Amino acid sequence: MKNNVRSEVQFARTYPYYIKLGGRPASFQQAFSFLVTVSAQKKINAMTGMSVDLVGLDKIASKILKTKKQSGDKIAMVLRNLVNQFKKDLALQKTKLVRVEFVECRGGSYLFTDKKMLFVRQDHATDEAGDLFEVRSYFNQKNALIRLDLKNLKLGLSEQIIF
Repeated sequence: MKNNVRSEVQFARTYPYYIKLGGRPASFQQAFSFLVTVSAQKKINAMTGMSVDLVGLDKIASKILKTKKQSGDKIAMVLRNLVNQFKKDLALQKTKLVRVEFVECRGGSYLFTDKKMLFVRQDHATDEAGDLFEVRSYFNQKNALIRLDLKNLKLGLSEQIIF
């Protein structure tokens, strides 16, 4: 009998969600996010070893970010309604959903560059060997991911991906 043990890795992707605060300029916004964690078969990435195909996450992000409902409870409700379809889409890719969370961005910060405000989110991920990676995501004010910095904390290797 053949042992069908798959090499799996968990990866979390964070999407920021901006709420404009009434009576203030557009640059003053409150940041929230929703965090999607999946477990999938490992796909080799020469530098980081943690590249996972997350097709479908962007569709969910788009639906959430376009919603007019701004409270955390309402966004969480929209997420719950979308997760069932997302699970089916992921199953076709042999990817399983671990969890979806709506969280306040305590680990985020704002970066001002060229008079533009960027939202910076710092997360961590592990590869199958247990190496810890620092993942820094940079988003513009339209919630588009524009840059990803990956750093292997054990080996000290860094990779920057610009979109």
